[in-house]
Amino acid sequence: MKETYGEYLLDAATESIIECLAGITEEDVRDFSDFKIINRGQEYYEEGMVEELILNKANNIVITNKKG
Repeated sequence: MKETYGEYLLDAATESIIECLAGITEEDVRDFSDFKIINRGQEYYEEGMVEELILNKANNIVITNKKG
């Protein structure tokens, strides 16, 4: 039986959030996200509004903060 790590939008091949994120493509994100959400996120990034990216290894999550 294949081990799984939870029910999410994408299948996780490992427990490591960093390894999982490394395997996600822009096409994957576009497949499960709304067009408006993707564009808004892209604009935040391009306009330098993403202030912080934090890897919480204890809880295996990534947290971001943005201006505004």
